[in-house]
Amino acid sequence: ARRRSQRAHRGSHELAKKHRLGEGNHRGSHELAKSTGSARASAMRPSEAQSTAFKALPPARGNPRQPSLVLFYAYREPAWSAAEHSRALKTFIKLCEAHDLKGRGRCAPEGVNCTLTGGQQQIRAFCAALREWDSQLFGPVDFKITDGLQKKEAFKRLTIRKTEELVGYGLGQSQPQLATSKATHLDAVEYHKALEDPDAIVVDVRNQYETVWK
Repeated sequence: ARRRSQRAHRGSHELAKKHRLGEGNHRGSHELAKSTGSARASAMRPSEAQSTAFKALPPARGNPRQPSLVLFYAYREPAWSAAEHSRALKTFIKLCEAHDLKGRGRCAPEGVNCTLTGGQQQIRAFCAALREWDSQLFGPVDFKITDGLQKKEAFKRLTIRKTEELVGYGLGQSQPQLATSKATHLDAVEYHKALEDPDAIVVDVRNQYETVWK
C-alpha cells in the first residue's frame, strides 16, 4: 500500500514538472537542487514566480476550451484529529466533484496535497471555495495554476487518498513544527537570488526516494 501511495504521489509530482508548475517555490526546492548558481537563477521568470498566497488568483490565459492544472501543498498545525481528518477528506472530495475536477491527491492529518485538472474557471472557483471553506489553511497556499493544457494531458478520474503523511517521510509525530521553526522563509524571487551565491548549498529532502544533496 505504501508503494502504491508513493507511486501515486510521484505521478502527480512528475506531471507538475512536465507542465512547468515549478516556476515558484516548488520548482525552486526541487529542480534547482540539481543545478545551482547564477546560470540557473538567471533563467527564472519573476512574473511567473509570484506567490498567490493571500492574493487574488492569476487571470485565465489562453484558450478557455483547453484544460488547466493546479498544484498545491496545504500544511496545517495543529493536525486534524481522526474525526476531523475524515470530515476534511469528504469535504475536499465533494468540492472537487462540485467543480468537475479530476486528478490525484493526498489528504493527511497535516493537510492536503494534490494535482488536479479541469476548466480554467472551474480551477479558480475551486481554489476560491477552498479559501472559503478554511481560510486559515488555504489562505497562505501558493496555488500553482497552468492554463492551456492539451486535452490528452488532463486527468481522466479523481483519486484522493487518505494518508498519514502528505510526503512519505515516515516521521509520524516526530516531524518538526512550522510554528516553532526559526528558519527564514524565502519567496521564489528571493530564493533564486540566494542561488547566485557561489557558496550556496541546496538540500532537498522530500522523502526516502527523492532526496538530493548538492
